Amino acid sequence: MQIETERHALRLFRQLLDLDHEAEPAFWAELERQPSAVAARVRSLLRGHANATDRLGRMVTDDVESAPRPAQLGRFRLLRDLGRGGMGQVAEAECDHQDFQQRVALKWVREAQLDAAARERFQFERHVLAQLSHPHIAQLIDGGRSADGVLWYAMELVQGQDLLSHCQSAALDLRHRVKLLVELCEAVAHAHRHSILHRDIKPGNVLVTAEGKLKLIDFGIAKALDFDSGLTVDSAPMTPRYAAPEQRAGERPTTGTDLWQIGALAHELLTGRPPQVHDDGEAQRASDTLDPSESADDGRLPLPAKALRRALQGDLDAILRRALRRQPDDRYASADALRADLADWLAGRAIALRRHERWYLLRRFARRHHWALGFAALAILGLVGGGTLALLFAQRASQQAEIAERSSALLSEMFVGNYNAPNLASMTLGEFFSHAIDTAIADQQLPAEHRYELLYDLYPRALEMRAFAAAERAARELLVLGPQAGGALSLHSAIAHDMVAGVLPFSRGYAAIAEIEQHVDAAERIYQQLGLTDNPEYGTTHLRVRLRLAELRGDAPQLIALARQGQNDGRHLRIGLRLNMRPWLVRGLLLDGQYAAAAAAAKQLLADAEAAAIDTPSLNNMLDWLRSLHCEAQAQAAPAAALGTCQALLDRLQAEGRWQTRNALDALTAIASAEAALGRHQLALANLDRADALRNVIEGTASTSRERQLAKAARARSLLVVGEASAATALFEDALQQLLLHLPEHHPQALRLRIELIEALLQSADHNKALLWMHERLETEHLAPDWRRRWQRIVKQLAARRPRPDA
Repeated sequence: MQIETERHALRLFRQLLDLDHEAEPAFWAELERQPSAVAARVRSLLRGHANATDRLGRMVTDDVESAPRPAQLGRFRLLRDLGRGGMGQVAEAECDHQDFQQRVALKWVREAQLDAAARERFQFERHVLAQLSHPHIAQLIDGGRSADGVLWYAMELVQGQDLLSHCQSAALDLRHRVKLLVELCEAVAHAHRHSILHRDIKPGNVLVTAEGKLKLIDFGIAKALDFDSGLTVDSAPMTPRYAAPEQRAGERPTTGTDLWQIGALAHELLTGRPPQVHDDGEAQRASDTLDPSESADDGRLPLPAKALRRALQGDLDAILRRALRRQPDDRYASADALRADLADWLAGRAIALRRHERWYLLRRFARRHHWALGFAALAILGLVGGGTLALLFAQRASQQAEIAERSSALLSEMFVGNYNAPNLASMTLGEFFSHAIDTAIADQQLPAEHRYELLYDLYPRALEMRAFAAAERAARELLVLGPQAGGALSLHSAIAHDMVAGVLPFSRGYAAIAEIEQHVDAAERIYQQLGLTDNPEYGTTHLRVRLRLAELRGDAPQLIALARQGQNDGRHLRIGLRLNMRPWLVRGLLLDGQYAAAAAAAKQLLADAEAAAIDTPSLNNMLDWLRSLHCEAQAQAAPAAALGTCQALLDRLQAEGRWQTRNALDALTAIASAEAALGRHQLALANLDRADALRNVIEGTASTSRERQLAKAARARSLLVVGEASAATALFEDALQQLLLHLPEHHPQALRLRIELIEALLQSADHNKALLWMHERLETEHLAPDWRRRWQRIVKQLAARRPRPDA
């Protein structure tokens, strides 16, 4: 009978632990109808847990009143009560010293109120804190026993909010919340390395300071892994909402207990609700617990529910489910392992938990760089490969699905078969596609037509990842495969010539201008012989190469004329191809200095694309790129308006987890440009710092891209205005030297930068160096009128300083 009473009481007690506050009155009413022995046993169990939570403490009707607060303990004067810890009272206290003043959180309890086990736990808590020294754990400062029998210790006073409240009030996004979880794992891992279990990881014991630094506090119910205090279900306190299954069952805790509690806290932090458990005791996927109608307006969720569900699916779902497994041995092996997977998710790397999955690594690449992998996004980038891909799809619409499936399967087989998980996980996307191209080129057993199709698909991806050498290798191999796949005078060969011409501006720069022209002419001859010159689809594809050539030469008038021709010739094409031509007009107007016209054209293009995307959802992939193009143009024409436009784009990209993209980088650069145009140069420099950090992530720190040099020039302009002339001229000079590796001397961007450098040198009275950069015979006809006037003033100013031949 006693055994049945114990089982029945434990079952009711566990029900109580799972109750919401609103359901407690009904529970107590039901308990009164139970046998007296059962009710008494439930109350006995409850008293054993009273110190673990304020709510349980209020339930215990015979709880003793708190003892009066001492005025002084050791060198500390107690100021005010802060609350109760796992055991004892906590007060704010201060120590006045002649050299300094120190405020602490002081925990104290009267020894007479403690039984032997409780006294041992209090002393053990102090012993625990003395061992732990970690930036994310509140530090022990002092401790002792007063003459009148008060046990106490002083620890670092952490002024901040609990973890959930901080994230909600600050409306932190998903990444910032995961970063805090990484810090929590680091603190718990440190405790575990010292053989200490916390056992009560909950929001109130995880504080975040005003500076955003996480602190784990209250080791009041901690336990040493090698210390058997004899605690039982009756005497081992816990917080029910965050108690691991083994704690509720009264079983011995392990490091897995702390990991379950981290998982439960993480679940609530990321989804706004505690874990939901299936009948078998396993946690439901976090993404499946969300209500799609929920917003993030109150800060409880890091994203609107629909976007959050997408962000959680996959890696974060897997991480949380592993941490929340019912059996401790099925959870992560350590807090360090959990921290590593969370850190890998933040870095966009494959998490260790899923690296054994056959296709996971390839999917992870796609998820990490989805902005660069979509066919439609590539087509709108204005790169030759994008246009060619659109052509191929137009030409072989019936084969599109089959070709895509076969190419994906071939690529997947290459990498799953040839790369082990750790190597693939650490590759950059540029290295990934470079290796894919080299593998396809080397695979002579693959039929020529299939190799052509595979390299054709890989080329634009390598181009977008700035793996220009690999893209050039692919294009040159396509030149070889073209005749085999379709004949010497086939469309395959014409496209291959265009693709070589399309990549050479990036891989070789202006030095390859003669070869580029040769490939353009060769493609044009084949189109003529095939009778496709007047075909809008093929003509539009070839026109893109000519547009790129005009842009490389810096011939803005020709670029504008060709773009308008493309718009006119493509008026009968489907909407995607028609829209694909219009960004070139915006680029030409920007290059020509017609900023208001460029902004107006970009705005109209964006409006037309947004309207078209309603009926053609695939066009959604191009919208963010067009929005960033609009930002760039608006920053030049209407900087005040651009700030709002560009910041809205940045906020949305960040909310959707697409911060590390070129669209975000372009928007951030446009914000810096707008701030500078408004005379707010310190803000411009700060935004350029952010842009540089993002560029390093996207391009790598060793990149010398044209865009990086133009960003240097933007920084130099602001530095010059704020009085740092020496730093500005050095940046101007370095940027121009690097830019001339990409562009001819007479390109408008290079010419404008040369003018700015010489003007800066003249402003610094460094006339000799200014003369060195002077080149009077430079072709300036591509410059806008105001820039030509600035050039003429420089020529006149320096002409007077040139030494005369007879001098």
